[in-house]
Amino acid sequence: MNESQLGAVLTCISARKCNHTNLINLIWGPPGTGKTKTISVLLWALLKMKCKTLTCAPTNIAVLEVASRSLRVVRY
Repeated sequence: MNESQLGAVLTCISARKCNHTNLINLIWGPPGTGKTKTISVLLWALLKMKCKTLTCAPTNIAVLEVASRSLRVVRY
């Protein structure tokens, strides 16, 4: 992961510590910038923290890609 991706993951995880509000984090950018990889690592970290999460994407194919990459991260 590059510095920007790591920063996004750490920002999302640190924002989770705020107990008085629900959180919505948007990870966006042009194609090829590592959004799926970032989201997969973030979902793995939140899974380890036993957090409930909701992830969505604009297409079914994008959802399947996030799900398959997340499974690969969890398995390794």
